[in-house]
Amino acid sequence: MEELALSTKYWDKNFLLVMAGKSYEGYFKKLKHFVKINNLNRVILYENVSYKQWFNLLDNAYGGFALYEPINVSHRLMGGTSQKLNNYIYSGIPSIISNTKDTLIFNNKFDTSLLVKNSPKGIAQKVNLLINNKSLYKSKVKKNILAFKNEFNFEKQFYNIKKYFID
Repeated sequence: MEELALSTKYWDKNFLLVMAGKSYEGYFKKLKHFVKINNLNRVILYENVSYKQWFNLLDNAYGGFALYEPINVSHRLMGGTSQKLNNYIYSGIPSIISNTKDTLIFNNKFDTSLLVKNSPKGIAQKVNLLINNKSLYKSKVKKNILAFKNEFNFEKQFYNIKKYFID
């Protein structure tokens, strides 16, 4: 999260980074301190938001981030199973995601996101690309909407699993 926050120093336009979610083991307090000491005035933090608040934020978001370090099996093999990534697809917003083997496979299939190596300048480069390239942005929005409509909605997922449980 620190690399993402630091990336705002290199963003081209006056966009804000809103970081919202659950915090574990005092991480929010540490992140808040990090933002303050690095004078990251374009970073807004919301701790322990409700689902309603989360989706209200997504309704006003230009894009999202699902940046995972491959430090454990879950993060190395999650591909398209990231809850954040699926929320972005549902909301029809492009995302910037970590470049891992599974996210590469997922993105090659659906093309909903931009892949990035997790570094402040690398993240900023992808943010600036989405901000400045309107046709790329519109294409990613369209692909997120189609991915949800054709693959990630409840009806499609229910159809895929009911054969295992219902004759």
